[in-house]
Amino acid sequence: MEGVRTASNGELFIPKPNKKLEAILDKKYLRQGKDLRWYNHAKDKDHLIDDNIFDGRGCYVVGKGPSLDKLDAGFFIPSWPIICINESIHTIEGLKITNPLYCIQQDKGLKGSCRPKTAKLWVAYEAKEYYLDYKKKSIFSVRDYGSHGMFTAMLAVEMAQRFGATRLEMLAFDSCCNGNVTYASSINRSLVGDGTRFIKACVRIKQVAKIPISFIGIH
Repeated sequence: MEGVRTASNGELFIPKPNKKLEAILDKKYLRQGKDLRWYNHAKDKDHLIDDNIFDGRGCYVVGKGPSLDKLDAGFFIPSWPIICINESIHTIEGLKITNPLYCIQQDKGLKGSCRPKTAKLWVAYEAKEYYLDYKKKSIFSVRDYGSHGMFTAMLAVEMAQRFGATRLEMLAFDSCCNGNVTYASSINRSLVGDGTRFIKACVRIKQVAKIPISFIGIH
């Protein structure tokens, strides 16, 4: 295609803005955020679009800290949507609550371990191969909401506020409340490293939040 260049990794790019050429590329390939760069594969038919369930409501984001095991239905206002980080979805689905329920996974290394029973799954293009048969899913490009290397909780915050959420309550983020960097027993996964990355995440999550955000301690 005239005017389109190919990078060494196979990605496509154009050196300067060209509305006509951008439209052609957007139709055939998945764009990287707002850059003049495209992955060399098509946009998935289930590509994530704005979800109006969040508009004008508060939102819960549930992490994987030890207090995850202490949550029950009483912690949640029924009309607020809940975004579960990775495997925390299994604990929250077990509460049998009626909130709009979501799970987000960007890490391909988790493979298919975050598969919900009935919740809506937001899964990154890099990990979608593990959920090809799961019907209630949307595929997202990390670059649409941030950058590769971001904590998944940061992406969840970016999504919720872009979709119109009015405030965020962060549950089971124990590292941000009492410095406990271990996982909940229900996660059944060993901590890699000393966990200091979770302490750093607390600061970075707050930095991306443009709406009121609270980390809720559970005793």
